Amino acid sequence: MKEKMRWVGDDPATLLLALIESGFADRPAASLRAEFPTALGYLEQIGALTPSTTLRTICCRACDKDHDAVVEFDVTGKAHHFCPEAGSVDDNDDDLAALRLDPEWLLEWLERAFSVLPPRRRRVLLTDRIWHVGEAVLGKTSLTIMFYRGFVRPAELSAALAQVPPTEVGIVLTTSAEVPTELLAVRGYCALNLQQVFAAKPDALVIDHQRFAAWIRAFSLKPGKRLAGRGGRPSKATLIGEVFQARRGRALPYRSKSAEAKEIIAEWAAHYPDSDPPGDSTIRKHLPDPVKCDGQSRR
Repeated sequence: MKEKMRWVGDDPATLLLALIESGFADRPAASLRAEFPTALGYLEQIGALTPSTTLRTICCRACDKDHDAVVEFDVTGKAHHFCPEAGSVDDNDDDLAALRLDPEWLLEWLERAFSVLPPRRRRVLLTDRIWHVGEAVLGKTSLTIMFYRGFVRPAELSAALAQVPPTEVGIVLTTSAEVPTELLAVRGYCALNLQQVFAAKPDALVIDHQRFAAWIRAFSLKPGKRLAGRGGRPSKATLIGEVFQARRGRALPYRSKSAEAKEIIAEWAAHYPDSDPPGDSTIRKHLPDPVKCDGQSRR
């Protein structure tokens, strides 16, 4: 693990990618805080890292060998480990504290970040390795979203993808540097490394939806790929309604027509990358009354 983390700077997004790729094992909190103080505090604050069980093996800091040592407890419950150079070394609670990347947090974040449509029914296809995250919509295109991390044998990946044929465009989100793109293509999927589209903002990890839409658009230009909608060109009213409903599907509040219009304009490119957003007044004209809408949502 330590070798894999040497390239990581004190950046929350980069650290999270490295942790995801390494897995969901317990990690020594003290060494992580010493090496990544800012990034670790950020990931703890947003809930990505949570306290785990007490460590039973730690990295000795009493010498310069960085060797692993088994933690032992005396009759009073006091912890210590043996170091060939320093002898018996006492360990305090901070030395034994562990943190763990929460897989539930990760999958829920992916669902929110990529606006997975309800009902959300994600599936584990290979334990701690491959998940079907759900279905989403970009413009008029249906997206089937998968996620995989770590090393996966090609046969296992192929079998997992075969269980979920893409409705239109299949996307495999990943943190892995090496991806069998030809195998994915056979199953109707393309790979997107999360590093290309996400970043850490002061209050949350976010997806760059314009970059994501541009990436989908570029993929559509490859031979045999097409993202154009089927049938006639939909009206602005139809498109506005679809963005509005997508926002309700994400449980976002509907406070007023004016505020909703601004939010729809802000995320328009994520839904319709090839279409300019309509004006504020046009959007407001096609929005339902907030009071009536609220009444319907409670029925």
